[in-house]
Amino acid sequence: MKENGNAIDLSKLSKEELNAILLQAEALKRQEKEKREKDEQALADIENELVLGMFDEARKISNAIVTFKQKWIDKLRPLVDEKIKYNKAKADQENYTFKTANSELKVRMRNNRRSRYDDGIQAGIGFAKEWMQSQVDGEKSKRLMSYIDDLLTKDQKGNYSPDNLLKFIKKAEKEGDELLLKASECIKKSIYEEQTSVSLLLTEKDDKGIERPLPLSATKA
Repeated sequence: MKENGNAIDLSKLSKEELNAILLQAEALKRQEKEKREKDEQALADIENELVLGMFDEARKISNAIVTFKQKWIDKLRPLVDEKIKYNKAKADQENYTFKTANSELKVRMRNNRRSRYDDGIQAGIGFAKEWMQSQVDGEKSKRLMSYIDDLLTKDQKGNYSPDNLLKFIKKAEKEGDELLLKASECIKKSIYEEQTSVSLLLTEKDDKGIERPLPLSATKA
């Protein structure tokens, strides 16, 4: 601390003068703290307002996209039936394509599916475990048993991986053991496909004749 350009010798100050300086320092700290709190609150208010505004607008856009998708999926489904009727498409295709007469504009309606399995899988896994228990010791058997055991292990959510189950089926059929074939058959019967959603993918040709997707997602902005 300086006075008239010179450092103040606190030891020479009276008790009253020293208290005054301390009170002044505390007041400055309090002012700085209050200003920081005010600035932080202003920042929080701006952030809150922006996020609320974004969500208000996003909900309207999201609802509009959902309405748009449902409207045109409903309009395209009868056309799919007609395409199937006249052998222009097959039932249960993953994708159906629609286009303008000059092929400048195209729409692809995609059925999104995922592989699932029913309770019958437990019988197949039971046969596989029985086979593993019956194997004699040996490096080849140990490697095969370890591989199969990995494929039939549940993930952290307690589910079997459909991809791993299909790998097990191929491995079991290649090995050809009776118990493994039983396991493979049970698991094959337990796996089924579940449709999760329908997507509409729109493309249009640019002035160079290159097909470009029409973005319907903010991630494409």
